[in-house]
Amino acid sequence: SKPISYASELTVVRGLTTGKALVDWEPTVVHPQLTEGATLKTGESSTPAIEAVDRNGTVLTKEKYPSLGPILDTLRQKYGETSGGSAGIETWIEPA
Repeated sequence: SKPISYASELTVVRGLTTGKALVDWEPTVVHPQLTEGATLKTGESSTPAIEAVDRNGTVLTKEKYPSLGPILDTLRQKYGETSGGSAGIETWIEPA
């Protein structure tokens, strides 16, 4: 496992009729990429993770090399089951 962290802000406003403090809710408070109507889910991944490396043994990740994201996803789908790994727990955003 590894921690998830990001910066977000939460706005507190006064209710028009009650004057009580209320949260002006935005989905990005929960996750910066969460949009209106989308759902943040956690569960078992459909395929085991793979670790792709370059010729020097350096691990290639989507975070460090965003343009490789689709390629790494394709490799995971194709070789995840046969690479000897086991499916883990993932968090993802399910669109509205």
